[in-house]
Amino acid sequence: MNEDLDDSLIVGSNDDDGAGRKRRRRRRKRKGNGPEGASTHERSSSAPADEAPAVSLPSSGRNPHRKRNSRVRRGPPGAPLGKRRRLGKGEADDFAHWLERLSPAVLTTLYRGMGGQPGRISSPDRMVQLTLRALGQGNRLSAVLKTVQERDRKALAGLLQAGGIAHADEFHRELSLSFGGVERDWKRTMSVLAERGLVAASEAKDDQFFYLIPEPLIDGLLGELADDLKLPVFQHDDMRVIDERPFCPPLDFSITTLATYIDQSSPRLTQRHEVYRNDQEVMDAFFAQIWDPESELFSFHLDFLMMHGMVKLRGEYLSLVREVLEEWLQLESEDQRDLVFRALEKRFAMAEWVLWALDQAGEGWIAERPLMATYRRWKRGEDWRERFSRGVFQPGRGFERESYSFAPLVHCGVLEMGQWGQEKFYRVSERGHRLLHPPEDDGFTQFYLTPNFEIMAPAGIAPILLFRIGELADLTGCDRANSFRITEASIERAMERGWRRDDVLQFLRDNSQIGLPENVEATLKGWIGHRGDVEFHDLCVLTVHRTQIRRFESNPRVKPYILHRFAAGMYAIDRTRREEIAALLEEGGFAPRKEVRGYPGDPEQVEARNALHRLVAEARIATADPTIDALQAYAPPEALHPVPGTKAAVAKKKKAGSDLPEVTPEEARPIIDQAILKRHELQMVYLGKDGVRVTCTVEPQRIALKGEDAVLVGLDVKEGERRSYVIDRIERLAVSGGTR
Repeated sequence: MNEDLDDSLIVGSNDDDGAGRKRRRRRRKRKGNGPEGASTHERSSSAPADEAPAVSLPSSGRNPHRKRNSRVRRGPPGAPLGKRRRLGKGEADDFAHWLERLSPAVLTTLYRGMGGQPGRISSPDRMVQLTLRALGQGNRLSAVLKTVQERDRKALAGLLQAGGIAHADEFHRELSLSFGGVERDWKRTMSVLAERGLVAASEAKDDQFFYLIPEPLIDGLLGELADDLKLPVFQHDDMRVIDERPFCPPLDFSITTLATYIDQSSPRLTQRHEVYRNDQEVMDAFFAQIWDPESELFSFHLDFLMMHGMVKLRGEYLSLVREVLEEWLQLESEDQRDLVFRALEKRFAMAEWVLWALDQAGEGWIAERPLMATYRRWKRGEDWRERFSRGVFQPGRGFERESYSFAPLVHCGVLEMGQWGQEKFYRVSERGHRLLHPPEDDGFTQFYLTPNFEIMAPAGIAPILLFRIGELADLTGCDRANSFRITEASIERAMERGWRRDDVLQFLRDNSQIGLPENVEATLKGWIGHRGDVEFHDLCVLTVHRTQIRRFESNPRVKPYILHRFAAGMYAIDRTRREEIAALLEEGGFAPRKEVRGYPGDPEQVEARNALHRLVAEARIATADPTIDALQAYAPPEALHPVPGTKAAVAKKKKAGSDLPEVTPEEARPIIDQAILKRHELQMVYLGKDGVRVTCTVEPQRIALKGEDAVLVGLDVKEGERRSYVIDRIERLAVSGGTR
């Protein structure tokens, strides 16, 4: 196997030396026979002639890259809904199928509510078509809502906040508790909405039923009632912010900083998973600008890292699981945010939607009472949907007696609490606003590197950059800008974790605002040397840095260990002789790495990363808008009925005989002949001389001629008289089941 390596390992032979290649390139250039499609820039940027072609080494993954955006950025609840637009073909077909499954009473009431006149329409298919056309017109629903009173709009908005479904008696009490008034008046209000087709009901059991909003109306109602769904905003100069902190960095900044601190300091935990007192005091002093001692904010950060497998306990020390944290940092901002919301949900249910509701106020404040009323309707809506799906129609326990505290969100730093007089107010903090609206560019992309080896990384820098800085330098301070210091020990640690010499230098050049100072570059090159230029892989592939390829391949003692040469700088070696060649390279003046690069990595770390992605999928599913819950899963169209006690709209009755088939005189003649032969009765619609259509049942007897017209002579069953019917005036005709 080694015989075929003799020629390939000879670098600088007479036939393929650098001077010969230069002459051939000049000759091709003069003749105009350069590589087809090769530009001047490509030829000028080729590798130096005196170097062998370098192999494309696998990326170390240390230099951050821009993440691809494969997800649509999610906005506030209901933001894309209710826009005045025409229905797409697919959406129109779905709505048409949904309307066709409605009961006639609910369909006619809905059609009347959209401005139609069901008394003029007798065909259900035509009514579905007209109703669908009305739903596709954005101004039709708006015109309907303009005619309802303010009280009716409040009730409809409250039902939307509950998810479009509510227990009737309990919802009357909820409206009375939120807006005042008596339950009897609110029941009358719901009846008015039901008669307009905006609200339907489930079947009644023991006089108990649920209010339901027809699914095709939900999107439009959310858009038209947007102002009614918003919470009232309050602003006053005397508002006092409780526990205000001047520095409120983004959560991804503080989470990454804490992870870096754990990686470098390894605090100890007790058996109760509490940080040792001495370590806790040191951490509180270090992070004093972010949270107070014994703060819930620190507990939230630590719980977030632990619940997603980014840190784990090794003995009594906390250690960082680097692969999982890197996986989270490389996720899109939407997925990172979903995992943070998942952690907040463990402390406060529906935390994300509380933030969205408060975010609509901007810099204003939301009073606690209306916020609590909205949150109560969200919670009750969950209970009502669950009970409706189980078929439990009896009234439940009184939610109106429950009170909710938003203190957990305040302690986690995503809400600010203010006080004016005796009333409490809330708004989204700077940290919470950054969580809801992550930047498009993933934060700042540059830091400050000074000639004295210090790095200043301001709050708001991309988290992946912040973490990479922590791999290269020691974290020395946490403030509005984290401070790091590059030391020989930190560089040694970075090399052990997969950094290469070129990666370190290029990272500092690309991301430092003033570039890489010359003294820092010279010192780093002295510290690193040529370590890592030779790297072992678990696949038994040996890679050599491009600057060492000539010296490596010219060493005769190396050739017996090489099994195959893939390219210059990449070689296959015998797995069992790796230690021998490592010792041989060290004797020859090389500095091979001690660690072996594993592919695809430690199985334990691979499983931990997969677990993180499963949590991301769960977090995506959990982001369901409480105002537009999947009502179809709970209330199919067959489950909708008119609200008890309301006047249902009545469709136009079909005229007698309208279901008989139309016939021409040529088609009527054989039908009459068969009826006479088999002595069957005939049902027909006959146009009289006065232009009046008459539906009658006739016992046919014979066909006669009256002038030039053929007539049917028969007995009118209802009148009991013998009459003649001109066949040309018979419009509809069918044989009935009766016989003479």
